[in-house]
Amino acid sequence: MKILHVIENLNTGGAERMLINLAIAQAGQDHQVAVICLFELGNLAPSLTDQGISVTACYKKPGFTLSFIGKLCSSVKKFSPDVIHCHSLMANYYLAFVKLLFAPRATQILTRHGLLRGGNINRLNLLFHLSLFMTDWAVGVCDSVSQELFDKHEFFSRKILTINNGINLDTFAHHNSHSKSMLINSLNLDQNSCIIGIIARLNPVKNHQLLIDAFSLVKAEIAHSKLIIVGDGVLRQALEDYTKQLHLDSEVIFLGDRSDINDLLASFDVFVLSSNNEGNSLALMEAAAASLPMVATNVGGNATIVSHNHSGYIVEPNEPNLLADALISILSNPKKSREMGEFARRWVEKNGSIEAMTNTYLALYRH
Repeated sequence: MKILHVIENLNTGGAERMLINLAIAQAGQDHQVAVICLFELGNLAPSLTDQGISVTACYKKPGFTLSFIGKLCSSVKKFSPDVIHCHSLMANYYLAFVKLLFAPRATQILTRHGLLRGGNINRLNLLFHLSLFMTDWAVGVCDSVSQELFDKHEFFSRKILTINNGINLDTFAHHNSHSKSMLINSLNLDQNSCIIGIIARLNPVKNHQLLIDAFSLVKAEIAHSKLIIVGDGVLRQALEDYTKQLHLDSEVIFLGDRSDINDLLASFDVFVLSSNNEGNSLALMEAAAASLPMVATNVGGNATIVSHNHSGYIVEPNEPNLLADALISILSNPKKSREMGEFARRWVEKNGSIEAMTNTYLALYRH
């Protein structure tokens, strides 16, 4: 089967990592796989090209440009896909148009990775709605995303379903003292430090400021706690300035984008996600794979991954006191923390494997 994935770019993010995991797994089952990026390639593109998977950038500019459309049409026509799998609203409506001209027999799938951030039907959402006439299946990565698709596009309800994300569990080491010691030594921290970690883009939807506010309360109770922030983005300077205002600049450590995510996860004591909006968070699934207790806001599919009181705590968004209390509870009870981490690993082994996700998508393509 010839499978073409289409996304805006392959910069660091959950949707991008999901695409990479799925494309590599599909190629491993002897399918011919290629990827088109509407904009630039992105820093994660080598994860695919190193595996022999073709990645093409169309370098879209603002507005509707003939050079972009020409590049997109040429790439689709050259690959001649059996399946076109889109990973954003924009990708879906552009590919619906291109499919009509150059791949009318191809199956078109959309995966919606998160909830919409605005309730109004704007131009993008209208174009996406129209593109659903040419789309065979619209997939939400969790039930809340699928429900939003249903609510906004009820006319196409028969095409909407849920397929949960999956990860390669074999690549994740369990939380261990050696990994933690390596991180502590590399950052010149005290050996008794308690490490709170988050891996997420530094953009408004991830609400790192809420986490920093909560951490200031944690710090007052657990003096040897540290907050490690992994990721980069438009808010980095503002967040670094904010930690200085709170006199936490030596306690909150910004690591930027990292390629050693699996090692970092194994070194954390607790994983936290303070988002205002999520779909089926790969970051939480990866934390579960590393046997970490988790604290996450009650948005999107977070409560599906984090079982409250079992693998961690779910707290209401924009409540720094509740977030702080949950983190303090985990850090102050090592036995409970360990039990939560073990529960998280068992859950993701049962519900979050790359094999299950890959086989479900392949069955959908064939159907």
